[in-house]
Amino acid sequence: TICEGEILILESPLYEPSDFSGMTFEWGPETGQESPDSLYNLVITGVDTIQYFRVTQNGVCTDTSFAQVNANPTPIITITPSDTSICNGNSVDIQATVSDNATSFEWTAGTEQLSCTDCLNPSSSNLSQSTTFTLEASVGGCPTEVSTNVTVLQPAPYELEVSPIICEGESIQLIFNTDPAYNYTWTATDPDFGTIEDGALTVAPD
Repeated sequence: TICEGEILILESPLYEPSDFSGMTFEWGPETGQESPDSLYNLVITGVDTIQYFRVTQNGVCTDTSFAQVNANPTPIITITPSDTSICNGNSVDIQATVSDNATSFEWTAGTEQLSCTDCLNPSSSNLSQSTTFTLEASVGGCPTEVSTNVTVLQPAPYELEVSPIICEGESIQLIFNTDPAYNYTWTATDPDFGTIEDGALTVAPD
């Protein structure tokens, strides 16, 4: 018995090929075969419960050997959201579904804390750094895992002139040390100002 997708070699005791120079082999069925079906041994990938057979022929003498391979299925996992972005300090709620044949499941999340590690709907609060949350489930010792990435967006950097005083007719730059990767949007108590996106805003109020 192996896990679905696992590699297995079906092999027999060694023999001296020169003593049986005319001996031939043929494997069946073709499902899951990874090596030529005319070799003495066979490499397969576990895909289902299958009985493999090898027909050995030496002259007029024929022998058929059998080997049954049982492939345990791996669980199917889906996670929502698959990937997402949140603001620094916010929380994230995760919803997961696992196929009914799963016998166990567990979350890992690096240094971040989860509300639970053995449930399907954990949450993580006050996230301060981007984190990968991974759910591993297994069936009869055959595990599979799926991950979701939560990107934590950091606050935009800036410095403001908080309460500047200028003379009538002068202008002043209100914001410094901005980052072009961020968007800076301005509004004002002046109804004619409207909305302006500018990371280096200079104004001349009257």
